[in-house]
Amino acid sequence: MLVWMFACAVDPNHEVVAFQQDTAAPVSEPAQVLAPATGCSVDDSAFGSIDLWVSGTVETVVEAVWTDESPGDTYLVFAADGEALRYADAEAGPQEGMRAMLFGLKADTDYDVQIVREHQGSSWCSEPRSVRTGSLPADLPALDIETFHEDVDGYLIAPVHTWSGGGWILILDGDGDVVWYRNGGHLRARLSRDGRAVITNDFANDAEQHGTIQRTELDGSGTSTVEVLGAHMDVVELETGRYATFGWETEVEADGTLTVLGETLLEVDADGEVTEVWRASDELVPDANVQDPSGNVDDAMWAHLNHLEYDRSEDAYYVVSRSLRAVYRIPRHLGTIDWTLAASKGDFQPADNLGQLEFNPHSAVPTDDGVLIFDTGSTRSDFCSAAIEYTLDDEAMTARQTWTYATDACLVTDYLGNAVHLSDGHRLLVLAMSGLVDEVDEEGTLLQRVQVPDGGWVSYATKVPSLGG
Repeated sequence: MLVWMFACAVDPNHEVVAFQQDTAAPVSEPAQVLAPATGCSVDDSAFGSIDLWVSGTVETVVEAVWTDESPGDTYLVFAADGEALRYADAEAGPQEGMRAMLFGLKADTDYDVQIVREHQGSSWCSEPRSVRTGSLPADLPALDIETFHEDVDGYLIAPVHTWSGGGWILILDGDGDVVWYRNGGHLRARLSRDGRAVITNDFANDAEQHGTIQRTELDGSGTSTVEVLGAHMDVVELETGRYATFGWETEVEADGTLTVLGETLLEVDADGEVTEVWRASDELVPDANVQDPSGNVDDAMWAHLNHLEYDRSEDAYYVVSRSLRAVYRIPRHLGTIDWTLAASKGDFQPADNLGQLEFNPHSAVPTDDGVLIFDTGSTRSDFCSAAIEYTLDDEAMTARQTWTYATDACLVTDYLGNAVHLSDGHRLLVLAMSGLVDEVDEEGTLLQRVQVPDGGWVSYATKVPSLGG
């Protein structure tokens, strides 16, 4: 067995874990199905030495390395038996030569791999090689997967927790198989903007503690960590190495009778330098009578900011306050509230004066014409937790409910959970404390259900169309 360690400069604020690679023995009879599919001329000599490695850190990740200084566009194709071809871009290797990373692979599975180079209308490819991925850790939490339709693609990123205190970040493919994993009990996990890492956070319980934001590379090469005083609840990546999160504010006196700890919206770079974007107490007046949805006055988390989203096209943040039951849109360049969507004291009225806006939001993400909210339903005895979509008219300042989905069993989750609007029009409903993630289509048809059995739970889950950029 050969183990390589790739060393890099270590920032004192960053934790770096070495990338371990193990040689992977090819299967005895590599399948000859790739060359005809790619339509290239097979010529192994065009690529020099070729090696395939299974990561010893995440055994569902494979690295292909080869020596090749010839001109042309180079990429890698791969597939397991019965799968469609997938592609991975070539890049400069850790030393001389080239490499490609294969993500989204199933455990204990043989994959056929081929390098392809195109130049001036011609293409060459290597002989097909085969590599077998390793096994999943024995202590991964069990998941029950029910798939009701074939129309399920992409990769679900889910922080999965057990009541004993353990936790994992899991990435599942469209079949519900785990294709990536990392040990750790995080509330949030998002794919990085470059598609090469998972962004997680550990939050501070008060203004004197440091929260952390971590970037863990999918290839297993390490985790970098940024400490932020008071960072808590949620994190989004603005661009590579720059993040937004919530911070704690100094104590604010409410109505002269109650002293509360306010909250802020912060941006932080990879060196830990913090910029304050918005301060809740500048625009939201603390109220001694405000109670959180459980009925308790929460001195430590008065506004209780619990979900953050960034809309790149609008350059605006969407901030959810649990205690005030409101969604705030905050343009990044202004640092002030543009509008408030709330059941009371908001800027929007029900369209056509029908009914009233009534919800307890726990997440909010922008859509093309409005916002998708996760409503816990915990403030109404006759209402299930649901994903609810509102179309917003920001001229007439009206909100119209246009879509909703709840489970047939009318499950209610009071803590955590979120709703996600996917690029293909599907939606996710994440019922955190029920340990359940439903994917549905635009008609509300249930496509797939992921369930954590035996009392396990999930926190903020999301889904992406691809891994690796």
